[in-house]
Amino acid sequence: MANIIGEFGTMNKNNESERAEWAVYYVSAAKTIGVPCIWWDNGLFEGNGERFGLFDRQTYECKYPELLAALMKGLGMR
Repeated sequence: MANIIGEFGTMNKNNESERAEWAVYYVSAAKTIGVPCIWWDNGLFEGNGERFGLFDRQTYECKYPELLAALMKGLGMR
């Protein structure tokens, strides 16, 4: 039986550097034990809700490039 982390993320609180630091740790730890992860991107960037957006679905722009680079680094891809 295979394991997978189907949703994980950090909510935007104007703290991209901290989110990135955590993402490197989390993804690399999961990779170490052979568990793939899927980032939870709900498309929300503003408001009082759960702001887990990473990519703007209208413009295809990555709103948090430091966070994206951290996810890739955690995978050993940067």
